[in-house]
Amino acid sequence: MAEQWLGNSDFAIIEAAEWSLASPAVVEALARCLTETVEVPTLRLSHPASSPEAALIEATLNHDSVHDAARHTGFTREGFIRAFFRHHGMTPHAYKMNRRLNRGRNLLRRGEAIADIAQATGFSDQSHFGRAFMNFFGATPGQFRAAHRIR
Repeated sequence: MAEQWLGNSDFAIIEAAEWSLASPAVVEALARCLTETVEVPTLRLSHPASSPEAALIEATLNHDSVHDAARHTGFTREGFIRAFFRHHGMTPHAYKMNRRLNRGRNLLRRGEAIADIAQATGFSDQSHFGRAFMNFFGATPGQFRAAHRIR
């Protein structure tokens, strides 16, 4: 089992009992991973109290493109996306979309008009917001508002 996911993951978790079942190739690959040194760029933090995770989010939200956010933090575009995904479990684009849709969901609970919500959350029009909302939450904005409206 470890052999299947070892090459696709940054982390390998093996129970003590599994060591006796591991093939020599897996053991060798794990030993190589543990002894190799990988050079990772250092994030440029805007203030000393920031964490690397916060710096990635800050850069994503403060820049229009991933390329600009990556340059600001000292990463290549691809390195920034990988680091963001490693820390947050989603790409920078997915993170921004998630924030926009969650903001839209909160506005729907308040009974705001769907077209106004689409504009307020940065979607090109109501149908764009509706398609994204349906893909993310599995219901149309109208269905969601009807079921979850705060009275």
